[in-house]
Amino acid sequence: MVTPEEMQARREAAARELDEAEARVLGLAVAGAAGAFELLGRIRRDRERLLGTGPAIRVQVLVPAGATPEEKRQAVVAAVAERLEELEEQDD
Repeated sequence: MVTPEEMQARREAAARELDEAEARVLGLAVAGAAGAFELLGRIRRDRERLLGTGPAIRVQVLVPAGATPEEKRQAVVAAVAERLEELEEQDD
């Protein structure tokens, strides 16, 4: 025969197991939702790149007077690369 203390101990053990199962399920749900949002963001960015409909990137480039066309081009490329890195960091 099971004593009332043993029955209470079994109930408490079962309740702990249910708590652990609940925590695992909630963890999976949160991870799944985060993964889904990340995937949606990637899909959106890929679509924008494919269609060319993404947001415009604005940069301001100052070049010294008398800079050659190649120096101007390099300054623009560097400014755009820096801005893209900033935008990628914001996405993360």
